Amino acid sequence: MDINNIKMVGVDKDTPLELREKVSFKDIGEALIKLKELGLEEVVILSTCHRSEIYFYSQKISTDEVKDFFINYFGLKEDFIKYLRQIYGLDAVEHIFRVACGLESMVVGEDQILSQVKEAIDTAQTFNSSGKILFKLFRDAVTLGKKARTDTGIKDLALSISYIAVKFVQEVFEDIKGKKAFVIGLGEMGQNAMKNLLDKGADVFVTNRTFSKAIELKEQIPQINIVPYEEKYLHI
Repeated sequence: MDINNIKMVGVDKDTPLELREKVSFKDIGEALIKLKELGLEEVVILSTCHRSEIYFYSQKISTDEVKDFFINYFGLKEDFIKYLRQIYGLDAVEHIFRVACGLESMVVGEDQILSQVKEAIDTAQTFNSSGKILFKLFRDAVTLGKKARTDTGIKDLALSISYIAVKFVQEVFEDIKGKKAFVIGLGEMGQNAMKNLLDKGADVFVTNRTFSKAIELKEQIPQINIVPYEEKYLHI
């Protein structure tokens, strides 16, 4: 195995939000299959609110070819390529370790990323897109992430962005029980904020571009109030 054949192409928290949203993988399984068809020996996709990264092992396929995949898969203009980060070898290994430890997160040490890294390799295993090399890399990253949180005390400071946002609101209003709160967007961060608000007793209103997703969530959590996306500003 040549460590320089471990490569990563993607965007992260430092990429403008409006650009990150354009490369958010909706169907990771489908994307993994298409990437394997390119000739990649192993591939894992890590897709979260703040990053869309393709990790792969290949002796023949270059990072430029995977950049082209990003452009074609998401139907982007060629100039988007300049926003795609590429690293390989020890830099790629160190990067996934730092990601799993929460050192590359918007909130340093946040713990959601650890489960997301684990989910990424589990999904790759499900679709037979990862082999021994990336499986070991990601499992070691998860192990290191757990150890970092336990041994360094960073877990005591590690809070998700949604938790911090709700905590800030609670500090401003002292008690948010019974107060109206409006969550726009039902991605992972939005749903976590919604759950934190409900736990504090807030009267939660939610909206989402895909209204059917809001309706599905309402069926699971009857206590929320849903608002059509086009009417969101009427409720702010």
